[in-house]
Parts: sequence; C-alpha cells; structure tokens
Amino acid sequence: MLHINMNDILSADEEEIAERLLKAGPELRVTMSVSDQYRANSKAELAENWLKSWYVAESLASNASQWNCQFAEGEDGAGEFEFRFVVTDLKGMAGRIAEFAPLFDPDDLEFNALIYDEAHDWLDARGEIKARFPDLEESYRGDAEMAKEYEGDVKEDEECD
Repeated sequence: MLHINMNDILSADEEEIAERLLKAGPELRVTMSVSDQYRANSKAELAENWLKSWYVAESLASNASQWNCQFAEGEDGAGEFEFRFVVTDLKGMAGRIAEFAPLFDPDDLEFNALIYDEAHDWLDARGEIKARFPDLEESYRGDAEMAKEYEGDVKEDEECD
C-alpha cells in the first residue's frame, strides 16, 4: 500500500505519483494535517476549514471504488486525517493529489485562498448528492449553521472549539 502524506509533498509531479500508484497497487493511504481544523477565531472560519477538508476528501474519492476516513484533533487544534482508498483511476487520483499539493504549502497563500472559492463552487454544483464522507459534511454543516446563528457574536480575539 502506498502512503502519501500531503504535508510532505509541497510540489508534486502527477506522472511520478501515478507511477508510484501503479507500482504499489490500488490501495492508497493519504494522510494530511489541516491547521485550525478544530480551533479558530470564529465558527465561520471553522466551517470554511471543514468545507476545505471535505472537498479534498470527496475529490480524491471520486477516483476510487472504496474509501474510508478517520480524523481527530491534533496539536494546537489541527485536524489529523487518514484516508484509505482503493483507486480505480490512477491518473485521476495522481492528478488530484498533485493539484492539492500546494494547499499544504504554508507559503502558497494564493492557492490557500483560492481553494475556498473552489470548494464553494463544488458545494453549489453538487446539489443533493450523497456524501462519501458524511462525518465531514456534518462537521461542515454544523459549524456553518452555528456561524449563521452567531454571526457577529464572536469577538475577533476569541477562540472557538
């Protein structure tokens, strides 16, 4: 089984990833650490981070026949994710991993800003399609609903859990 840690591949070559997938077989383990997944300055920021994680997960899973996700809170409120996939489209999966690699580069502020727009476009376009990762969807929707209810109630310097 191939293991790819998204935080370690700041720039990724799609062909190299596809080659590694081909050699390792269809089983893939992807891990990622997402800062501010559990703690942020507002419920809206938490919701945005859950949407980003859900979007990445669903996008990767679109290239697999089986998927699984485990996640927990790590240090300083980071989200620690482990995904397991049985890949059916090696080139598609490699392309998505390469596409998302800049998301985990703390110096690539432009991509990190654009991913939220892309995730919202994806959410708007998906309609009522059943989520492959309902726990991620629930985390996003819960924080998004709370953000709407409490909009403006959280002070800039308060931390949300």
